[in-house]
Amino acid sequence: MSELKQTCPDFLIDAAIDLMAEHGYVAMSMRKLASHIGILPGSLYHHVSSKQDILLDVVLAVVDRRLHAWSRYSGKRDLAGYINFLMVRQRSHPKEELLLRHELRHLEPSAKIWGLQAMEKLRTPLQTIIENGRRAGMYSVAEPSVATEAVLALLDAGNKLRQLHYRAERLEEEMLQMVEGMLGANLSPALALQQPLEAISELRAPCACALGWPR
Repeated sequence: MSELKQTCPDFLIDAAIDLMAEHGYVAMSMRKLASHIGILPGSLYHHVSSKQDILLDVVLAVVDRRLHAWSRYSGKRDLAGYINFLMVRQRSHPKEELLLRHELRHLEPSAKIWGLQAMEKLRTPLQTIIENGRRAGMYSVAEPSVATEAVLALLDAGNKLRQLHYRAERLEEEMLQMVEGMLGANLSPALALQQPLEAISELRAPCACALGWPR
């Protein structure tokens, strides 16, 4: 499939990100968006044809910005480096997280194809790290794509724990420990299971509070 590029200007994307993060896509009207950037509603249609087009362009822009930030990341480009990058990005750009988590579902079927393709691009750096680690004998995973989804889900849960005022460095260390355990990083099968379970046990109470798990 060919790649779709953002067509809206950045000033319009930034305004839409602000409104969607604050009110949600459904509550954002074209009139509110025009007012937010200081133009007449009719002038908005010189830049974009519909609210759906804005949503798709927002998703594409957020994905491209995050991938660009990863390409410029100065740390190690390994598992620990990616976890550091993602958790710092989640803290510094919380609106991105809100949009990717909650607004993608509002895309209509014809646009959702492009949105899902963009999200696949967003998973590629982590999946590449896992695939390279498996080939090097560092990780023991059967399906890197499935492992990638599991790791991202765990990191998303870790991001929610920030609401409980966890120290960022400690949370990052705990996430790395659990992720390495999930991937079986240089561990026997028994230890690969034991390590993340021990870390999860320590964090279970705050996780239950933040994520609604049974205690």
